[in-house]
Amino acid sequence: ESALHFHAPHRANGAIEIDGLINQLHQDIARIATLPIPYFAWIFLDPDRYIHRHGYDSAIHEYLQKLEQLAARWAEKGIMIVAHSDHGLVATEHSPELEHYLHQYLKRKGLTMGGAGRTRWLYVPQQLSTEQVISELSANLPADVEVAKRSDYFPPTEPLAERVGEILLISRSRLFLAEPGIKYEHGSLCRDEWEVPFAIWGDAS
Repeated sequence: ESALHFHAPHRANGAIEIDGLINQLHQDIARIATLPIPYFAWIFLDPDRYIHRHGYDSAIHEYLQKLEQLAARWAEKGIMIVAHSDHGLVATEHSPELEHYLHQYLKRKGLTMGGAGRTRWLYVPQQLSTEQVISELSANLPADVEVAKRSDYFPPTEPLAERVGEILLISRSRLFLAEPGIKYEHGSLCRDEWEVPFAIWGDAS
């Protein structure tokens, strides 16, 4: 059994129900538009699960085009629509060689892995030298896997720091660790993960 930390598989195996999702969104906006006072509403859309398994395929492009058309129609009626994303996803391919090496290394050293997606971290037992582990991993892992100290990205005063392992493994290329069936992932520092859309339809003055 692998010592690596894998999450439950994403559920979006089937086709995306584009028209059903768009119609539901239209009904939600219509209910908001009937309110007697100015109103701010936040509606969560989740194509993320689908993109994880299928990437930015023709179905996603059609879905986004219909979202844009719907937003434009409501903007013509005086409703301002804002759309944004919290992150992008990039093509990611699971590396059995990387998994095998880490599985053997973690087992031999007594390390445990946390994190998810394109950034994982390692919890180092007190009896081991974090610097020594970093040195060994840096010498043996592919060059496109960044091996970093926790403090390189999380200052000690950061509240989240205590939840993160002492060593970070950050993907810098397509090959990394991926859950079964996953083709696109996020969580690292690639430009397409960080630069996300922010669109406005209607009067934003």
